[in-house]
Amino acid sequence: MYGDHMFPRGANVIVGTMVMLRGSELYLEPLQFDPERFSPNNLQQRHPYTYLPFSAGPSNYMGQKFAMLELKVCLSRVLRSYRLVAGSTTNCLDELLPEFVLKNRKGINVRIEARR
Repeated sequence: MYGDHMFPRGANVIVGTMVMLRGSELYLEPLQFDPERFSPNNLQQRHPYTYLPFSAGPSNYMGQKFAMLELKVCLSRVLRSYRLVAGSTTNCLDELLPEFVLKNRKGINVRIEARR
């Protein structure tokens, strides 16, 4: 749901971030370079999700970086002890879904084997 508009189930929705970040209702003179837009005073006057690269503020963005680093450390520890083996492989184009990220309709089967 967006405002009063209800999207039907299964509808594809594309968020035009380039258009959104240039909206004159969000910024005065949106095409002009103005670093003062991100000053503490101006940030308090705006909704925290207005500028997507910082989504909810610059400190949240740093938290997301930390979380990704922590995830990589955990994943590297698992991969040192186990091997991921493809359960099945396919190159059939009609099994691929052209979404925001290319996906397989049936998912990807993976086996985990202990390293020796």
